[in-house]
Amino acid sequence: MVLIMKDIRPDIIERIRQIVPHAHLIGRDVDWFPQNNRERTKIAKKMDSIIATNAGPWLQYYKDLGVRRCAFIPCPCDPDIQRPYPFQPEYQKDIIFLGKIIHGKYLQSADPDRATLLTRLQTMQNVSMYGANGKDQLFGIRAFCALSNAKIALSINAVNTIRLCHSDRFINSIACGTLVLSKRVPDTDLLFEDKKHVCYFDAPDEFFELTDWYLKHDSERKRIASAGMERAHKEFNCTRIAQLTMDLIERGTYSADWRYIL
Repeated sequence: MVLIMKDIRPDIIERIRQIVPHAHLIGRDVDWFPQNNRERTKIAKKMDSIIATNAGPWLQYYKDLGVRRCAFIPCPCDPDIQRPYPFQPEYQKDIIFLGKIIHGKYLQSADPDRATLLTRLQTMQNVSMYGANGKDQLFGIRAFCALSNAKIALSINAVNTIRLCHSDRFINSIACGTLVLSKRVPDTDLLFEDKKHVCYFDAPDEFFELTDWYLKHDSERKRIASAGMERAHKEFNCTRIAQLTMDLIERGTYSADWRYIL
């Protein structure tokens, strides 16, 4: 039984244990900085396993709490809804970003490149930024339509030093068939390869140089975007990620290039 840790309480877990005492409970955590969340720490201690979207110290934190098995499982995509959508003029943009400029709760450890890059991006023409500086956010199908209609999608975390850690913005954008320019995180090529499935950058100036080049070279932009979408739909679809999670429960491991289990 997989439980979304941000949507459950410790007392509910106790009740589940009473009703199905032999169930294997897996906590799925997509939030960051678990050490700053006392409620989540209480929940973690009651789990048999935890899967999280990072392979660094945040996952190690759960192992140190005494959770028997902790594993990296990336965010999945659903090819039925995260895919290219028909032409919609209002979403036809050169660059798109979905998210805040600064996350208040990550303020002390936030990557300064995010604010620098997004502040500059706001001044450019033919760019859409949803959720930044009070602008309306997009969710669900509308977000996927906007992503698929844009030429380039920016993916940058609030923190970019954690191994294999990306927000769901990363896979959502790739799966919609958009060229994704992403701030590099450690070992991210195990997920998608640079210049083959996505393009990684290490600094804001590099991002703007890459966007300028790919906006002038449509065929190369489309080639990488198509290859990225194909890999996302094949290797990170919900069915495969669910099967890898079941393998983890039944065999204690799973098979993937990015496997990481504590």
